[in-house]
Amino acid sequence: MREAVSGIFTFGNEVFITHRQNYLRAFPGYHAFPGGKVDKEDSLEGNQDQQDLYSKDSLLNKFPGRFMRALNREMKEELGVDILKLIKNKKISDIHEIGIGITPAFNPYRFDTHFYIIELTERVFFDAAKDEAQDAYWSTPFEILESYKKAKVMAVPPIIMILEALNLDIKRKDTIELSLKYDPSKEIPMIESVYGVKQFIPLSNTIPPADRTNSFLIGDKGKAFLIDPSPKNEEEKEKFLKSLESHEVNGIFLTHHHKDHHEFAPDFALHFGVPLLCSKDTFQRIKKIWGDHYFRGIEVKIVGDGDLLTYSLGKEVNLYHVPGHDEGQLALGNKGLDWFIAGDLIQGVGTVVVGGPEGNMKKYMNSLDRVIKLGPRFIFPSHGIGLGGTFKIEETLKHRFMRENQIKGFLKEGKSKEEILQLIYSDISPHLLPLAMKNIHSHLAKIKEDESE
Repeated sequence: MREAVSGIFTFGNEVFITHRQNYLRAFPGYHAFPGGKVDKEDSLEGNQDQQDLYSKDSLLNKFPGRFMRALNREMKEELGVDILKLIKNKKISDIHEIGIGITPAFNPYRFDTHFYIIELTERVFFDAAKDEAQDAYWSTPFEILESYKKAKVMAVPPIIMILEALNLDIKRKDTIELSLKYDPSKEIPMIESVYGVKQFIPLSNTIPPADRTNSFLIGDKGKAFLIDPSPKNEEEKEKFLKSLESHEVNGIFLTHHHKDHHEFAPDFALHFGVPLLCSKDTFQRIKKIWGDHYFRGIEVKIVGDGDLLTYSLGKEVNLYHVPGHDEGQLALGNKGLDWFIAGDLIQGVGTVVVGGPEGNMKKYMNSLDRVIKLGPRFIFPSHGIGLGGTFKIEETLKHRFMRENQIKGFLKEGKSKEEILQLIYSDISPHLLPLAMKNIHSHLAKIKEDESE
């Protein structure tokens, strides 16, 4: 876990916030306050004159020097302003810490972030770095929260907590608890980075490096659907049910038939006494593998592309057939596509396997292309956090075309599929090679299919 700092500039009743670029590795497309990690250089003694500036100034010497040096460096890099100069020119009246946010363990990018309020005496022009921010602006906490409540803003819990606190009193000097609140011995984590899309994150029997499968709760009162409940074991299931005690569940929806998306799903349907919805293909594949008794006592409803699943914030939530990874896979998104739950079409952690009787590379790439053209604002994969825009899907499609051309080149050289496997996947763990071979088989099948057309 890395130490990090974040600066929250305030003036009057407004704060300055940024909208991160969709291509960034950490929190792409999220609204955030500018900042970043504390570098090793921030902890060094450095130039004595510079040290004196940090240690002697009454606004800065209340805090560890490495944090203030990191904060000033980040503000220079991201906003083009020097905190020391702002203080010298009496444009800052106070700096105080509002809280510390620790990224939960389920996120691969973990930070121990110190958030600092920087109160300005006048509005300052910031030149936000375009490689970091697609937008940056002054606004009231209330206005940003209103956009969030319309599913137009994606943000991590500490940002929402800070905005809510400042909305009540932008001049507050106290510190607030910013870490995710849940008891890991009794509950599973839940975040709501996009309003109306509650993301539960239980441990599951999925493919490493992922170890959790997202389960989403969406829908208005009386129309709430739990998507892909698939906890790892009975203990995790009980934690999940405990976490759902304060929530309404009116139906279960499965995106596709793979085990890490429906394990214990029948138990949830029976517990809440609600129907289970899935595609015809998903239903048939689960029954074939698990037997007719798997759905015993459960009302199963078959749904498909274009069907209305529910309503969220008053908007229709419709289904989209996105085969390739799994023939029966259905994604879902609200009207206007503020958000799109993509199932295993892409991964935030690990990579998508396309293969077996249910897999088809040509259909997979067509599904990627379909979602790119749909252009949702936010995309939620089954593994990992939400993502801004379609950048990840575009990169995945580019990668698949690159891999296809790579395999074509090896075929021209007379390489066997076993040799291709070793050439392409020389750096992965041996236990993942069978999955990699599935992808190669799928690419070979697509190449053959394309040649026959």
